[in-house]
Amino acid sequence: MSFCRAGESLNAVDTEIGRIGILIGEDALFPEAGRLLAYQGSDLLINLAACGGPQSFHQLRHSFVARLDENELVGAQSCLVGANRLTASREDFVGKSALLSPIPLSPRLDGILFEMGAMTVEGIIAETLDMGAMRQHWAAETPRLRQGMRVLAYQPLSAAYRGLRTLDQAYYAREEPLDLPDTSIVEMLLASSSRTEEESLLPESTPPSSDDAEHEETSLGRRDLNLGGGSQEKGFDLLASPFSHDDLKDDDKD
Repeated sequence: MSFCRAGESLNAVDTEIGRIGILIGEDALFPEAGRLLAYQGSDLLINLAACGGPQSFHQLRHSFVARLDENELVGAQSCLVGANRLTASREDFVGKSALLSPIPLSPRLDGILFEMGAMTVEGIIAETLDMGAMRQHWAAETPRLRQGMRVLAYQPLSAAYRGLRTLDQAYYAREEPLDLPDTSIVEMLLASSSRTEEESLLPESTPPSSDDAEHEETSLGRRDLNLGGGSQEKGFDLLASPFSHDDLKDDDKD
């Protein structure tokens, strides 16, 4: 803290290979940091780490893999190792620098493409990051994390963050309960349904019955809120699980 201070924003950087988002140290522990950079169009996340001890490293490694997996991005984690001249603990820095990917794209399904062999060894590693495979994964027909996000369910977070309080501050401030909307997801879905521009140009038809109108309004809301996934023919329901019911049935049979 004698030579640097925390910033107040996260901004992706344009490069020749794509847009890069940088997470410094403990930034990788917070899901919102990776998600914010993903919303900015990042193709690659990089985490610079200085971990004083194995516990700190493993926590940061698992968290960073989670950031890549939940946002479906490839990434690199660069760990400083050796004598600690930065913090008061003076505990030596350890860690295994690695090139990482979403879990489905890693050969051992652990998110690791290649990593250093020991926590105390300096070195340079090289491995191909297949950006094309990542983008093909984005276009897959199977519902994925990017498509299956229950965005409506997370809407109350925007109100929570406007208070600029940490989780501890919100938890212990019982005398000032957080004022979050209590509207149910279905009510929000119905309230957000509206006619498209093309439909607004159509002539008015005979009003449907109340039952038909309610069914049509619900269907319209679901359709408007689906994420089409670019060139995909079928959208994905934001109220549905990102995993198909057929997969669950197959698991039950097994």
